Amino acid sequence: AGILNGHLSWHQALAALEQDDVAEALRLYEDRIKPAVSHAPPLNAFTDAASLLWRASLSSDAALSNTALESRWAETSEYAARMFPNPGLAFADVHFALTAAGGHHPSSVSERLNQLSAMQAADKLPAGAVVVDLSLGLQAFAAGDYAVAAAALEAAQSNIVRIGGSHAQRELTEDTLIVAYLRGDRLEKARALIDQRLHRRPSVRDLAWRSQTTAA
Repeated sequence: AGILNGHLSWHQALAALEQDDVAEALRLYEDRIKPAVSHAPPLNAFTDAASLLWRASLSSDAALSNTALESRWAETSEYAARMFPNPGLAFADVHFALTAAGGHHPSSVSERLNQLSAMQAADKLPAGAVVVDLSLGLQAFAAGDYAVAAAALEAAQSNIVRIGGSHAQRELTEDTLIVAYLRGDRLEKARALIDQRLHRRPSVRDLAWRSQTTAA
């Protein structure tokens, strides 16, 4: 019942995804992480849920995860609209884009993007252009435009710390960039980024992604 139980379980779920075990990650999501069961404050409950669902959707077990995630995205989208209806908090805004893109609500992404762009033009977006770049990248990724997605996500990387959160939380954008490279047939870039990560720590999932860069 502690407020950190959901977030600690989120870290366990990330470890499951590193082993390419989507089923275990989603079991933890249902038991400990989703907003309906989490005891965390709204920002933590929302961002943990949205980021885990997005990471699961990037798994090599895409057929399973896409089928399993549909109703979960709907629940998280409702929570996001209720708890974070207005832009301005960078970490929430990025996860709002995740939820809208993952749940296939492009109009919601576009509406929030217009709001963020207007705030940026008025110099009222503390985190700056990185929030807009990430939102554009996630929207393009969900639409299957992997070249645009990769360009926007690349542009965001140098200022990614401005959105807040931990390295583990921000690594989601790097995960998405790798998959954008793979799906956009930019295999050399994908392999270089994966190799940097594998140099730091082992990962069954990253090895599976790397195998895609050398396939005939």
